[in-house]
Amino acid sequence: MAAPRIILRFRNARTDVDTISEHQKLINLHDNVYWGWWKKDTEISQSHLFGEQPGSAYIIDTSEEKLYLAEYSKSFLSEKEKPTINLVPEYYRENCDKVAGWFVLNRIQEVPYSKEFETIIGQKTFEQLRVNVKDSIHDESDKQLQITTKKSSILHISDIHFGKDHAFDLSNKKSGIWKKVYLMY
Repeated sequence: MAAPRIILRFRNARTDVDTISEHQKLINLHDNVYWGWWKKDTEISQSHLFGEQPGSAYIIDTSEEKLYLAEYSKSFLSEKEKPTINLVPEYYRENCDKVAGWFVLNRIQEVPYSKEFETIIGQKTFEQLRVNVKDSIHDESDKQLQITTKKSSILHISDIHFGKDHAFDLSNKKSGIWKKVYLMY
């Protein structure tokens, strides 16, 4: 499974319900459960992070300092699809219309709590994690790269050859191709 790319923050909304236990019961019975994203009105949409592809996410309860790693088989926005109601924990079945998106979890496992994740998510309920990039040419330390886009995909072009001895001769900086390439930066 790929490294988690998102963090979901939750808190036990009712004193008589343990959120993780209720979700785990349905995983034990049916092999999966729906985890709802209770988006705050002030939060931006994270629609680009939902889709059919499986993945993993951190689920954090900052009030109890608990951190979980969850694997999901798919995720979707409520506006596009509805959950299978018997796979939603009973305590919030009546409020499914208030959930912005769903993750079909197959596994929830507690992992050591990290204050770093608490700092990243703050008071939000959903946050995209930064991508770790190893740059072994310069040194062995972890580098952080954050890519933010309003689109659903990114085109990454690597190893383009510019110069007199390659397809893109940029010796004449007034040429049309130079202006197009320069605008990309």
